[in-house]
Amino acid sequence: MEKQQRKGDKMMLTKPHRIVDKKLIKSMSNQPCLKCGKPTIGWPHHIIPVGAGGPDIPENLAPLNCSDAHHQKAHENKITRDELFALKADEMGKPIEVIEDVVHRARRFYEYEPN
Repeated sequence: MEKQQRKGDKMMLTKPHRIVDKKLIKSMSNQPCLKCGKPTIGWPHHIIPVGAGGPDIPENLAPLNCSDAHHQKAHENKITRDELFALKADEMGKPIEVIEDVVHRARRFYEYEPN
């Protein structure tokens, strides 16, 4: 639940703190691109963005930082969220509905606290 805090004459909503699973994110770095299979560098892409409550769980993380700029294309919506979920489902060998359900449940029910 968001809390309110006073800033001057305005009431501001504070964002909940999120648990960042740095170990998981690091373990998913430098994996083959989910879209093309080429080598990647750097952090994986969050299918549901962090700013929208996207959790740090394998079902929501997609390695896309390849030489074909698939990470940037995902941010430009040239690769849709539905397509990313389908690719992730194929990679994990699970139905797309299961992947989406896991991510949306985690997004809804994770308790975000400071590290």
